[in-house]
Amino acid sequence: MRQIYKYILLGIIIILLTTIVTGCWDRTEIEERLFVFGVGISQPKSIEEVLNDLEEKARKKLRDEGIIRPNDKEIQDKVEEIAKPSFREVITRAERRQDQLKVTIEAPIVRNLVGGEGGGNGEPTWIVSTNADTVLEACQQFASRSNRRVYLGHLKSMIIKESLAREGVQDLLDFFERDNEVQRRVNVFVCPENVEEILALNTPVEQVTSSYISMIVENKVKCSRVSPITLGEFMINIHTGAGSLVPRIVTGEKDVKVCGSAIFRGEKMVGWLGELETQSALRVKNATGQGEIIIPGLKEGNKAVYESNGLNIRIKPIVKKEKITFKVEIKLEGNIVEIQSKVNLMNDQYIKKLEKNIEEHIKKNTMQVIDKAQQEFQTDFFGFGEQLRRHEPKVWKKVKKNWHKEFAGVKVRVEPEVKIRRIGLVK
Repeated sequence: MRQIYKYILLGIIIILLTTIVTGCWDRTEIEERLFVFGVGISQPKSIEEVLNDLEEKARKKLRDEGIIRPNDKEIQDKVEEIAKPSFREVITRAERRQDQLKVTIEAPIVRNLVGGEGGGNGEPTWIVSTNADTVLEACQQFASRSNRRVYLGHLKSMIIKESLAREGVQDLLDFFERDNEVQRRVNVFVCPENVEEILALNTPVEQVTSSYISMIVENKVKCSRVSPITLGEFMINIHTGAGSLVPRIVTGEKDVKVCGSAIFRGEKMVGWLGELETQSALRVKNATGQGEIIIPGLKEGNKAVYESNGLNIRIKPIVKKEKITFKVEIKLEGNIVEIQSKVNLMNDQYIKKLEKNIEEHIKKNTMQVIDKAQQEFQTDFFGFGEQLRRHEPKVWKKVKKNWHKEFAGVKVRVEPEVKIRRIGLVK
């Protein structure tokens, strides 16, 4: 009898183990995944853009047929011929898409990336776009156009078109924030132009554009004019209503350039900063201690270049009679790496003059970008509010609901202190 119970118990244990120890039941083989490296989110073409495209195609076709200067009727007839199934249907489709998103993905084609005997000679990446009401629906549509499962675990770059960014991005990014495959270190960009063109551009250095632009912003040592921000950091700022600087990306003839920043107040973009303005803003945020500063040299018309390699920032809020003032102390150390003036820099007098020129330059440029943030954008993307919360929590409680408006009225004093440590060796 006991032997029977033992067999029954053993059978129960085996059944339990088969239900518990099934770690690979939902696995997906690596060759069955479509690795998405880049995502672009924009809007479908407007009706006006659709009409312009049709007209341009019509003019090109007429030129090919020998009609150099077509009249309006010839153009319209050719447009009707090109539009399929009909001109009215093309316009109707464009009208339906106005409230949709246009999502573009970039996925590397591994067999075309590798060299050697097994490598291919085709396009290194697969660029595909679709229109959808939501990002999830777009991903489902991509799945229906590929024999592989869309996988976002290796996503490196996300590009948002300016027109969408100005309307608000929280709903656009909700899917990426919730999806457990998407990593929080994905780099976010804003593009004023065509998102698809950026992802489709084959750069001479890197075959996968998404990896290329991600590496640009991660190279903080030499890119003091770029304001990298990850998806995780961006979402925190959106939820708290804080200001953000998001890198601006544009296309060149054969490459892309990351330059300047888009300014966000919460989830909405409110404007742009140029490259030098971004550099000054990042310095106040203590986000970069590197970078070059071009200043007037010691002789009229000449220039000198100071490269900073050490930065110490202290932002001190001062509250008197309910009036808020911020004192920004900027301490920089660096080297003179280029100078056009033929002078002996071993002379302390010349060094002090250069240090003073650098301090004046920093103060002027920093105050300009702070004034722009206060008066033009009414957005605190420096982190002054966070410093007020830490040092004056009672005052912060009173102003935090309307901080961006309050920020526009506060006084800011900038006090730079520059040290030149090396002047370089000239043989």
